[in-house]
Amino acid sequence: MLISDFFISLGNYKKMGRLFHREVGDVIVYVACLVIVCSIGIVAIPTAVGGARASAGLMQVIPDFTVTQDGLTISEPFGFEYGGYRFKATNSESVSENEFENDISGVLMDRDKIIIKNFSQVMTFSYKEFDFDGNGYSLSKSDLPSLKNYFIAVLVVFGALMVIGTGFNYVMNGLFAALVASVICSFTRRNQPIGKLVKLSMYAKTLPLVISAFLSPFGIGIGSI
Repeated sequence: MLISDFFISLGNYKKMGRLFHREVGDVIVYVACLVIVCSIGIVAIPTAVGGARASAGLMQVIPDFTVTQDGLTISEPFGFEYGGYRFKATNSESVSENEFENDISGVLMDRDKIIIKNFSQVMTFSYKEFDFDGNGYSLSKSDLPSLKNYFIAVLVVFGALMVIGTGFNYVMNGLFAALVASVICSFTRRNQPIGKLVKLSMYAKTLPLVISAFLSPFGIGIGSI
């Protein structure tokens, strides 16, 4: 049923009415599976490629630094831009996500916080959030070669958070579309139960998500899904 619903949602309008009769549980499973599969293109590939590009040659040029639960200390401001990816670390000024401009992905670090962008998703963390056991930590340039597995784990966690964010955006945009459809129906006196409109809007968001999944690895965004 998931596969048949998928092909109907791509634009088979003659059969779209069938989706009105799906149970709530069926809709939830459909959206979850769709988001997870499409996140390979939207999240997994861009995160892996971005991480590999950002780390290439970093040890040769990065200045001495120390990161603790209290913040970042770096001997001199450091940054680079490459192929739509941006990295910046400084403790002499405060960074903002506005600095990403048209960048595809990147990392910005200042004394108090770290900002990570992956296409349309932007997340901000304080250094204290990485003090998982409350005992404090310290990371310096000399520690980087031994932390390869840790960085991979961070990318996995970051990717999982991005998948959750993708799913949240999908649902919120679907609910908004259903609300707009409900208002339009009330004006045209063709009222439909809001539950049916929510179901239909969740399925109707399939095509934009699939297009985004195909285009994201090439650095082409289509805006909010």
